Order: sequence, then structure tokens, then C-alpha cells
Amino acid sequence: MSAEWVEGEALRELEPALGPRVLGAVYTKDDLNVDPGLVTQAIGRAAERAGVDVSTGVSVSGFRRRDGRVDGVVTGAGTVKADAVVLAAGPWTGALSAKLGFPLKTPPMRGQMLAYRTTKVRHAIWGEDGYLVPKTGGFLFAGATVEDAGFRKHTTKRALAGLRAMATRLAPVLRYSEVASAWAGLRPGSEDGWPVIGRLPTCENAYVATGHFRNGILLAPVTGRAVSEMMLEGGTEVAGMEAFGPERLG
Repeated sequence: MSAEWVEGEALRELEPALGPRVLGAVYTKDDLNVDPGLVTQAIGRAAERAGVDVSTGVSVSGFRRRDGRVDGVVTGAGTVKADAVVLAAGPWTGALSAKLGFPLKTPPMRGQMLAYRTTKVRHAIWGEDGYLVPKTGGFLFAGATVEDAGFRKHTTKRALAGLRAMATRLAPVLRYSEVASAWAGLRPGSEDGWPVIGRLPTCENAYVATGHFRNGILLAPVTGRAVSEMMLEGGTEVAGMEAFGPERLG
């Protein structure tokens, strides 16, 4: 990816919305971003078209085991037979892995964001205290906090005020832009700060994919490829995946 330093008049021509406090920036013209919500919906629909039975609003309470393997997942809608399982429940993954004899630490880290209804910012802008990212549909995302708040998934006035202040410092035009929505989510951490990806040592057909913290949507494709290869072929061609195996945390 190419990168160049831009300042002065050239910077203002590139991004007129920048405030006077921004004196220069590293510009990466090949930088891209995605909308996590739209990507998740697209993956779900693609899976359904491929024949996957997608169930939403169904809780998992446990597993049925036989001869060291999982042969069923116990849910609120009944027990689902399984040849293999993948635990990818974000910060709730640790509670599920504990039911299979391998309690992982997947602490939740709250992140709050807000969305402006505006098209006045052309590029993704990263500052010292946060970032602005234009999205489809005429929205601009501003984020994000990092809070050790347990499983309290709600926004706070103080955090949202801080996000608005950050956004206005980067792009003063946002002072008069409409805030369309605000939300909070829980990111999954891990004991050592690295993703946890691989087979659980306590169960030969149970796998885990968690601990991606702020990079879950970005690392989802390579994680999915690695885990599917592990399940179907007994190993993966994705280089370096052994470093993320759950056995390191046992």
C-alpha cells in the first residue's frame, strides 16, 4: 500500500472538511473500509443460499458429548446434532469453552460509536483520539471508545459527548451535522491480547475463533478459512496460525 505525507494547501484540497488544528496527514489512497453490519448480513444470506440453516435468537445452553467428542449442541430450540462445532460467540465464548473443559478468558471491552448523517467528509480520517469513516447511504461513523465495563452494552452521555468533541476537532463542519444514531458493542479480548483460533485441547471436534478485539470484521475472512481447513482437512495452509492456538492459554 502506498503512503505519502500531505500538508498545507494540498491537504485542504484533498479533504476540505479538516479543521485548522490538522497540519498534515499520511495519505493512503488505496485504503478501504467496509460496513460490518452489511458484511455480516451479506455473509448470512450467502450462507442460506448455499444451504446453511441459520437460526437467530436461539440461545446455547450446553453440549452433548460422547467419547471425547461433541455430538450435539443444546439450544433453547432443542438439541442440534453436530459433527463439529466452532465457538465464535465473542466475549461469551469463554463461558461456552468452559462447558467443554477449557475455560478461556474472553473479557468484553465496550466500544461506543455514533453516526452522523452527512457526506461532507470525503475520506477516512484517523486522529489521536479517534476516527471518522464515511459509509454508504450518506452516513459518517465516528468512534470509538475502549472501556472495561463488563457486559454492560449501552451508551453513556459522557462517552458520546467525547466522540462528538473528537469528531468536531477533526472536522469542524460536523458541529452542525445531524447525529443519526449511537450504539455500543462488546469486543472480545483474550488473556494475552492475541486472537484465539484453533481446536480445543479438551475436545477433538470443537474449535474456537475469538479474541480478535477491535479487528474481528477485518480478520474474519482469514479466520474463517483457517478454521474451515482445520475442520475439514486436519490443518491449515494459513501461515503462522499455530501461534494463535488455544493450547497456549491452558
